[in-house]
Order: sequence, then structure tokens, then C-alpha cells
Amino acid sequence: MILTFESLLNKTATVYRETNNSDGQGGWEVTSGSIANISVRVSPVSGSENQIAYLENRQITHMVYCLPDADVSRHDKLVIDGMDLELEILEIRNPSLA
Repeated sequence: MILTFESLLNKTATVYRETNNSDGQGGWEVTSGSIANISVRVSPVSGSENQIAYLENRQITHMVYCLPDADVSRHDKLVIDGMDLELEILEIRNPSLA
């Protein structure tokens, strides 16, 4: 049996993105809204991944994998269904090139 990457995406996440909207008085209102549901795989970080993040002055708890065409950007929030987990996207990279 050959597994495809897509078959490993075993969770669904709702993507929330903040947008700045003019308040009509020279200021901005920040609103957050759901923009998409995507298939993901969530894994806790390993010790070595955590150490690298520490050296970069970042704190990470999970790695999230999704399809390349998923509508996800830095600073988006992901709410993972069935895991009571909300994550902020700090960085996006191609794992085969990382």
C-alpha cells in the first residue's frame, strides 16, 4: 500500500485571519474572520526542532503540514478540530527544502 501525502492529513483546521478596516475617522479596526477550512497534519515538535526555534528566539509547540495551495499566511490562527488547539502561524516553509 502506497501512502500519499494527502492521506496523512488527518485533521481539519479552520483558518482565521485578521484584517485592518478603516473606522472612517482616520483609524483602523482589526477584525478576525474565518476564511477557510483546510486539511492538516499536526505534530508536536521534536527536541531538535525546539532547540533550533530557541536559537531563533521563537517558541514553537507544533508543526502543521498542509497542501501547498492551502490559503494560509504568517500570523493566521488555526483552530484544529477535535484537539482543543489554537495555533498561530509563525513561519511557512516547504519541508522538502528546509
